[in-house]
Amino acid sequence: MKQKAAHAVMCVLVMVATALTLVHSAQAGNKYRVLHHFLNKPASAPSSALVADAAGNLYGVTRDTNQSKADNCGQYACGGAVFKLTRGSGGTWSYSVIHVFQGPDGSLPQGSLIFDSSGNLYGTTADGGAHNYGAVFELSPSGGKWTETVLYSFAGYPADLDTPTSALTFDASGNLYGTATNAATNAQGGVFELKPSSNGWQETVLHSFTGGSDGSNPYTSSVVLDPTGNVYGTTLYGGEYGFGVVFELTNYGGSWTETVIHAFEDGVDGADPASGVIFDTAGNLYGTTPAGGVFGEGTVFDLAPSMGNWTLGVVHSFNHSQYRDDGYSPFAPLVFDSAGNLYGATEKGGFYDNGIVFKLSQSGGMWYRTTLHSFHELDGLDPFAGLIVDQQGVLYSTAGGGAEGYGVVFSITP
Repeated sequence: MKQKAAHAVMCVLVMVATALTLVHSAQAGNKYRVLHHFLNKPASAPSSALVADAAGNLYGVTRDTNQSKADNCGQYACGGAVFKLTRGSGGTWSYSVIHVFQGPDGSLPQGSLIFDSSGNLYGTTADGGAHNYGAVFELSPSGGKWTETVLYSFAGYPADLDTPTSALTFDASGNLYGTATNAATNAQGGVFELKPSSNGWQETVLHSFTGGSDGSNPYTSSVVLDPTGNVYGTTLYGGEYGFGVVFELTNYGGSWTETVIHAFEDGVDGADPASGVIFDTAGNLYGTTPAGGVFGEGTVFDLAPSMGNWTLGVVHSFNHSQYRDDGYSPFAPLVFDSAGNLYGATEKGGFYDNGIVFKLSQSGGMWYRTTLHSFHELDGLDPFAGLIVDQQGVLYSTAGGGAEGYGVVFSITP
């Protein structure tokens, strides 16, 4: 009853907030550059956002490695690799593959990578591992080479989760958090924690979704932690209205409790959030929905906490049907720059209907949308991965298409 009452208040407030969001601007002149066109081999189809090291080199994953039947993959689904783009002088970039998955060590990575403080990379694969239900892996550099270690292999429903497709998140103690969709077993997905110990990494399932009011299928939603260790994320489906939720997991004496802080209604508020949420410096959450909104083409939303409740506002409702430079269907998560501007991508829309990269900037309490780039297939298409932004404000990400048709890594310099 408490959740329904709080949600009723939020539904009223979201209608008011929407009046401040329907502001548009023309496409800006920005320098878009393809840093790498993927070829058929050795790896193709980039499937995630990028991560940068201290030197500005970029790392990501691909779903495909185009391995032949002669490759010894056995019962496992072979596919996927980790790549590196090394920054050179004069704006040059050199491409290399630092790991190819073979099955028992993982297969089909989809979530982006993260670094620890020692320069090791961590990620997930949706398939492969010891039980063929996905894995969490670490890549450690030494002498110019990278060595992979499988930290955990998922065992599958009902004893365990399976099919992790999201990025991982570290807490302050070095524990890892992530989500799994359970797609291989038709369950509803869950949130897990991995703790390092002398006996290896130990998994705890913090919450298994039921498919009811608590949500269903976190899809590619990574989680984010607040300063007190509460965990936040989204589910694609489920919730009171069946169109997904934003959830919070709170640890009470070693037992984790889920609270739905917003259930989407497929109205002004949006529907089917596919990616996770991020915090701003004031503790508000921001995210995207690929459906719903005023025009049914997706939204950027925020959730503001107050007195134990969360109020949802709509930052932007996509309207490609009226504004051709606008996008629709934003699957990618958002990112802030140092000035508080939001950046994201839509899988469709723009002048060529192949997706856009957009910027949302705030002035006088209103948000203004600027399209930074409309994809036209030869330079990429259907961007569904999140962006990263460096200290100079340059944006980086991946997309499909490109001159060779196997995907691209690109940058945008505002």
